[in-house]
Amino acid sequence: MNTLKSIFIFVIVASGIYLGYKGLKSAIASDSTQKEIGQTYAVIVGVSDYQYLTSRPSVVLPSDPNSYDLEYCDDDANLFYDFLRSPQGGSVPPENIAKLLDKQATKANIIAQMRSLFSKSTPNDRVIFYFTGHGTYQVLCPHDMDSDASSLLEYNAIAGTFRECRAKDRFFIADACNTGSMKVHSDTQGTPANTSPTDKNIVAFMASKANQSSRENQQIGHGYFTYYLDKGARGEADSDKNGVVTIKELYGFVRANVMNITGAKVTPKMEKDYQTPVIFGKFSDSLPFSYSVATQ
Repeated sequence: MNTLKSIFIFVIVASGIYLGYKGLKSAIASDSTQKEIGQTYAVIVGVSDYQYLTSRPSVVLPSDPNSYDLEYCDDDANLFYDFLRSPQGGSVPPENIAKLLDKQATKANIIAQMRSLFSKSTPNDRVIFYFTGHGTYQVLCPHDMDSDASSLLEYNAIAGTFRECRAKDRFFIADACNTGSMKVHSDTQGTPANTSPTDKNIVAFMASKANQSSRENQQIGHGYFTYYLDKGARGEADSDKNGVVTIKELYGFVRANVMNITGAKVTPKMEKDYQTPVIFGKFSDSLPFSYSVATQ
């Protein structure tokens, strides 16, 4: 009887030690993530309503997906804003975020806001440029785009704002068609100046490959990419349950879900007929993006 009692006491004590250790580990991980992230400065752009485009027909889809307004990009931008303001996103203060929707999202205003906010960053901080709207080969489409190529938001303009800031971590996230083509420009132009793989992280997280569209869905009221980006960043991508969502975990989660929901496993199916998120840059797989408050 004494032996059974001793075993029972041992199990209770061991369980308490294990649970305490697990809680402490998660708390340390979360605290470490907060310290590593530092301050966050973000420019969030969502363009559904374009100055020179009209509403998309409800029945017949155009051959060129960039010929009409979009439906949910403003909702996507608001979703990403709410994530950054949440505990999982770091409770970023509103004064550290510029949210530009529709008419506010002109090319000039986007660049001006990036330069203004990102210039406040220190070497311990991170900056995020998030864009959702139309995109085409190696460029993004601001609200005031027209037939002149100079009206488009090209890679060099975006890279230039990153080049000017001092932030340790720099994220370029785009939910738009053909955004994987940015990698071609990145490979030929190189990474921004002042950047070395030892002390800087450059992450480009794109919604689709160079030959693919980035899709919206009426039922969820968002683009697929942003919808799963939000879910993953809020904790669903935390595969090892340590309280930290790394960029590798987030990419794996978003890629798998977006490919699945757009029919990548359906055969026969051409690659251009589904959607594959891509990621590139210079960064560690363990780079934290967010953390799960549920495990603190």
